[in-house]
Amino acid sequence: MARVEDSLEQAKTLLREGKYREACELFSEIRQSAKNLRPDQNEDLLYHYAMALKAIDRRGLAEKCLRDLYHIAHDRERRELECQAVHELGTMALEENRYSEAIKLYREELTLWYSGMDHYFAGLALNYIAQGNCCLAMGHTPEAQMYLKHAVTFAQTGQDARLKGRALAILADLQLRDGKRKEAMKLLRQALSSLRQDASSEEIPEIEKELEKIEKEANENRTKS
Repeated sequence: MARVEDSLEQAKTLLREGKYREACELFSEIRQSAKNLRPDQNEDLLYHYAMALKAIDRRGLAEKCLRDLYHIAHDRERRELECQAVHELGTMALEENRYSEAIKLYREELTLWYSGMDHYFAGLALNYIAQGNCCLAMGHTPEAQMYLKHAVTFAQTGQDARLKGRALAILADLQLRDGKRKEAMKLLRQALSSLRQDASSEEIPEIEKELEKIEKEANENRTKS
């Protein structure tokens, strides 16, 4: 069993390093050779195998792994993992422009989060960001704003600076689309302030660049007038 654990960790390391094909090969090998995986090991394998498969565009098999994970987590009453599987299925549907299916999955996830789990604020924030993005893709701007504002609230309640910053940045983009440059700059500054509290945030340089661009345009407009 120790060898299985070592192989799983090796495969996950390959995944983190972006060596997706090598990771897929090792996950597949583990799945075929280790018939007596513990339930938690099987769950771990299915989730990370799905992420590796998705990265090399083997989306059909990735979706199957996530659905298997969903059913196993449901049977074992692993509610948080069940939410994670449904969320990833929703994200795959969104990426493939299957908007109605994505919304259905995200709402199923939302119901699961509200079904009595403790410490679920980050999960709710992530869900509302996803629903906001889905509404944006469908052109439903008012609904997107509503979901994103919910995301900011729950991220703040759960003290998740990164999710709060992400939601604020998307809200800023909505303001910019409406020509509300001043409101967009304010939201981008708030987003940066929040993201800088999380040392692992990768979004900061892009948002700084966007804010700098908008500020430059605003200054140029003031100079012309």
